[in-house]
Amino acid sequence: TGAGIYAEAGDGYITINGNNIHNNEADGDYAAGGGIYARGYLQITGNDIAGNKVSGHCAIGGGIAAFYKTPGNGGGDYEAEIPEDAQILYMADNLIEDNTVSGNHALGGGIVLDRITNGASIDDASATAISAENRAVILSNTIINNMVQSLGNTGGGGGISVRYLGDEESAADIQATSASAPIAGDIIIGYNLIAQNEVSAGSLGVGCGIYINQLANTIVPNNVIAEN
Repeated sequence: TGAGIYAEAGDGYITINGNNIHNNEADGDYAAGGGIYARGYLQITGNDIAGNKVSGHCAIGGGIAAFYKTPGNGGGDYEAEIPEDAQILYMADNLIEDNTVSGNHALGGGIVLDRITNGASIDDASATAISAENRAVILSNTIINNMVQSLGNTGGGGGISVRYLGDEESAADIQATSASAPIAGDIIIGYNLIAQNEVSAGSLGVGCGIYINQLANTIVPNNVIAEN
């Protein structure tokens, strides 16, 4: 995990800027982040992240695996509560290219975001722009030629995979709020070039460009998504 860079913020903030992160490999039963594995409050900008690989039974995030909370074994308990109105992740102006994940369960050839939000929406109908009120901003990145190779039945998110498995109360809150008015996106994926990413799976390959499987509100504006 974190073959190129492994970083945990604790109570602080991690900034990863201007690095060339190439040709690193992570493997194991649970492996994540061939280029970068980072947990906490994160700013990842201006990096060249290419040719990294992740392999294992569960393999995620060929280029970047970004978390706020620590995943437990088998998706169990997670640490800490996410503060209200906190921006957890800002990721911009990165080149994320030719990264690969391969495993029985494989997600996010370029990027995987996991537990970046707490499943609860930001309660502000006017905050629709990119701002500090967004939990995560994925902005103006070039995400190309990344690959998900699932040796099992399913794989997803050749370019980007966003996942959060929340509880029933969170799901109800999201549905109730979304039905009443458009609100700020907990996650914004905007102004990116997402092209020529691939998913190969036994029976079901989903989201060659972007795969979103979560409860929090996600807005995907003004991207170029082509030839995936």
